[in-house]
Amino acid sequence: MDQELTLKPAEVVRARPFTNPERIVYDVNTLRFMVDQLCLFLEDQKHCANGKPPIIVHQPNRDNWFYRLVVAQPEILSQPGELAFVGFLGHRREDANLKLGDEFDEILVGEIPDYPGLLSYSTMAMLSGDFSNLVIFADTSVKKQWSRSQAHDQAVQDLSPEYYVSIKLYNGHLPGGIADSRALQVTRIKYFDYQDNPRWHAVREFHNGS
Repeated sequence: MDQELTLKPAEVVRARPFTNPERIVYDVNTLRFMVDQLCLFLEDQKHCANGKPPIIVHQPNRDNWFYRLVVAQPEILSQPGELAFVGFLGHRREDANLKLGDEFDEILVGEIPDYPGLLSYSTMAMLSGDFSNLVIFADTSVKKQWSRSQAHDQAVQDLSPEYYVSIKLYNGHLPGGIADSRALQVTRIKYFDYQDNPRWHAVREFHNGS
């Protein structure tokens, strides 16, 4: 089993450039942008009136999209109040099995209705060719349930080592809900490097979101 290292908030691991703390600002801004997109979507009430949740929207279209929103609980997302989130940023292998990745994605999206406290799942294509995900939960207990699901566990154990070079997982909360993305606070970042066997794994903790 891999050993989890603990990094200080500003610690630099020169052999693992993807963990550089200078990247945190860029990553957090990416997550805030995704929160803003979700907020704009919910302001357009016609989306929520069409069909039964989860509402799935592809931009610009289903066959060639760069942004996808899966909104499972629009009424809860629209209310003020603290929410938990997980942000996923992965660097894909050049020889990654894209079909396998799509299949796992369909499985994960398909089980969203099984978790009433899982409010939304956003995916955005990055300029690098990778994708970023933002999952918003009603509270941390639902986040733990989702992370222990069979599909999620299979993705972590089977897909990730073959599909990704490295992964960053941002954990935190939105104190007042999605209406103010600037208030987004990161409490923990988990790093996984699959270029080593066993994988390299580290965590960076934050206090008061700083």
